[in-house]
Amino acid sequence: MPKNDRMLLSDEDAIHAILNRHHEAAALKNVEALQHVFSDGALFVGTDDTEKWTRDQLLDALEKTESGWDMTDCHERHVYAVSEMQGVATFFETIRHTKYGLLRGSGMVFKELGTWRISLYVLSFSVPNHVVVKTNLVELLAQKS
Repeated sequence: MPKNDRMLLSDEDAIHAILNRHHEAAALKNVEALQHVFSDGALFVGTDDTEKWTRDQLLDALEKTESGWDMTDCHERHVYAVSEMQGVATFFETIRHTKYGLLRGSGMVFKELGTWRISLYVLSFSVPNHVVVKTNLVELLAQKS
């Protein structure tokens, strides 16, 4: 990868830490901790088509869960600077959800007043192409609910 696409090590470590705190807070149903992980104008896009939530809507949804969302088992994560200007980065991770199995998380983080915060988090199912074809998932997804 080109040299300017990598973050400074301390920034990259801080981004890994904020993403880990996101997963830990969601698993523990710790709404207060989760509030500090996301920026004020953050957007969370979940696996269900109805899950397009602002930070406050995400916190409300977490409060209504029985036990939170356990996605603390991160298999891989990559963090990349968007430009040479520090303060904006993208990430991609593969995580295991206790109920849904392997998922993908991706998004964008911003550095606000020296602290990294998640601005966009997109959670999606990781479905191999052969499974999509074999299960007619394409047809199911094309149908309106």
